[in-house]
Amino acid sequence: EDGAYHRLDITVRRKDVAVRAPSGYWAPIAAERLTSSSRPSMSTYLKTPHVSGLIQPWFRMTRGVTGGTRVTFSWAAKARSRGASVALSAITFEGTKLGVAEVTSQGSAAGSMRAVFEAAPGPVQISMAITDAAGKLLATDWAALSSPALQGCSSADEPEGNQLRGLDCDEPRPKHV
Repeated sequence: EDGAYHRLDITVRRKDVAVRAPSGYWAPIAAERLTSSSRPSMSTYLKTPHVSGLIQPWFRMTRGVTGGTRVTFSWAAKARSRGASVALSAITFEGTKLGVAEVTSQGSAAGSMRAVFEAAPGPVQISMAITDAAGKLLATDWAALSSPALQGCSSADEPEGNQLRGLDCDEPRPKHV
């Protein structure tokens, strides 16, 4: 339990035998070696990805105005879901909060139907707390996104009707007539 990589050397006595095995393994780290000061702080805010099946989330990424990646989030309730709103929270793997928003279902009259935030290229963790019309928490979905370094167009170049189409900024755009 030293946390180091250990190489494996496997030999067999029998001739004409093919042996398939990994070249080595990483040993686990003993729990007593992980003190609170050496434990990474991200363990307090990063969660394992989880999908409840109550909603269908959509994430669209375009080049942002400041050169980062503009992420647009929208969602729809899956069949038999009572979800009325989603509280979205986006955080980098370093712990920087990127955005927090309440996004209502598309059938709802009040509130916003999408959330927009900017992220630097790299991994982003998304928390989606799904609540019903009475405000009761139904489930919390967790997702990890990889925010790319986009080149070419910016979100300001796109017509408003294309906000959730998922066009690739490096591809030539069709002319809108």
